Amino acid sequence: KIADGTWNKPLFLFTIVAGALAIWKHRPNITRLRAGTENKIGRKEETTKS
Repeated sequence: KIADGTWNKPLFLFTIVAGALAIWKHRPNITRLRAGTENKIGRKEETTKS
Protein backbone atom coordinates (compact mmCIF):
# COMPACT_ATOMS: atom_id res chain seq x y z
CA LYS A 1 0.00 0.00 0.00
CA ILE A 2 1.42 3.32 -0.97
CA ALA A 3 -1.16 5.31 1.02
CA ASP A 4 0.28 4.35 4.41
CA GLY A 5 3.91 4.56 3.28
CA THR A 6 4.51 0.90 2.47
CA TRP A 7 4.58 -0.71 -0.95
CA ASN A 8 4.99 -4.11 -2.53
CA LYS A 9 8.50 -4.07 -3.98
CA PRO A 10 8.18 -7.27 -6.09
CA LEU A 11 4.94 -6.02 -7.66
CA PHE A 12 6.50 -2.63 -8.36
CA LEU A 13 9.55 -4.22 -10.01
CA PHE A 14 7.36 -6.57 -12.07
CA THR A 15 5.30 -3.61 -13.29
CA ILE A 16 8.41 -1.68 -14.34
CA VAL A 17 9.91 -4.69 -16.14
CA ALA A 18 6.62 -5.60 -17.87
CA GLY A 19 6.15 -2.02 -19.07
CA ALA A 20 9.72 -1.83 -20.36
CA LEU A 21 9.33 -5.14 -22.21
CA ALA A 22 6.07 -3.98 -23.82
CA ILE A 23 7.72 -0.80 -25.05
CA TRP A 24 10.78 -2.74 -26.28
CA LYS A 25 8.62 -5.28 -28.11
CA HIS A 26 6.58 -2.59 -29.88
CA ARG A 27 9.43 -0.26 -30.84
CA PRO A 28 8.76 -0.55 -34.61
CA ASN A 29 5.06 0.26 -34.13
CA ILE A 30 5.87 3.23 -31.90
CA THR A 31 8.31 4.52 -34.51
CA ARG A 32 5.66 4.24 -37.25
CA LEU A 33 3.07 5.96 -35.05
CA ARG A 34 5.44 8.87 -34.41
CA ALA A 35 6.19 9.11 -38.14
CA GLY A 36 2.49 8.95 -39.05
CA THR A 37 2.91 5.85 -41.21
CA GLU A 38 1.23 3.24 -38.97
CA ASN A 39 -1.81 1.56 -40.54
CA LYS A 40 -5.19 2.70 -39.26
CA ILE A 41 -7.29 0.30 -37.19
CA GLY A 42 -9.49 -1.86 -39.40
CA ARG A 43 -7.74 -0.92 -42.62
CA LYS A 44 -5.46 -3.28 -44.45
CA GLU A 45 -2.04 -2.20 -45.62
CA GLU A 46 -2.16 -0.58 -49.04
CA THR A 47 -0.30 -2.52 -51.69
CA THR A 48 0.48 -1.49 -55.22
CA LYS A 49 -0.82 -3.76 -57.96
CA SER A 50 1.51 -4.39 -60.86
